[in-house]
Amino acid sequence: MRSSLTFKLVIAFLAISLLGAVLASAFARWITEQEFERLVLQQAQTSFMQEVTTYYQTRGSWAGVGEYFLQKSQRPRERNTNPNNPQPPNNSQQPPPPPTERGTPIDVPVPIILIDRNGYVLHPVPPYQPGEYVPPEKLAQGLPVMVNGKQVGTILVIGTNVPLSEQEQQYIDRTNRALLISALAASVIALLLG
Repeated sequence: MRSSLTFKLVIAFLAISLLGAVLASAFARWITEQEFERLVLQQAQTSFMQEVTTYYQTRGSWAGVGEYFLQKSQRPRERNTNPNNPQPPNNSQQPPPPPTERGTPIDVPVPIILIDRNGYVLHPVPPYQPGEYVPPEKLAQGLPVMVNGKQVGTILVIGTNVPLSEQEQQYIDRTNRALLISALAASVIALLLG
């Protein structure tokens, strides 16, 4: 009778410990991924703002901005070895992209659209189309693009799915592995204590 009760207590202790370890691990993983994606999106937004501001300052208008981003998305990704001296693409009159906090220009689609001062989309990301009108209540959620104290456009984040670089994905994978190992170690300790 006593051994049966001891066995039940050990199983209950082990189950509670395992459940606690699994829940803590899952919650930590979710929080880590959410915060990391938020950080990457914030960096992408800052870089995009710098890039479009530089474009407008260089050109004096948004003329050709759609073609600029189209050409840029078709270029292979290149590492900028000198962030203080970004190189323009060969045989192109487009302004060079500014440096970003991660050391490379944004050349993968990010969930950010560029809208002119009249509310029309210049640089779309699905579901938006070029030239589509964005209502004022939606524009109010964006960030103004300011050049010489005047608002020349708006950037608007329309999602949270930012493509991660290889290094960023490796960081997430390593973090997830560490959390899994921690959960397994907690389970083993719970078993031993039981």
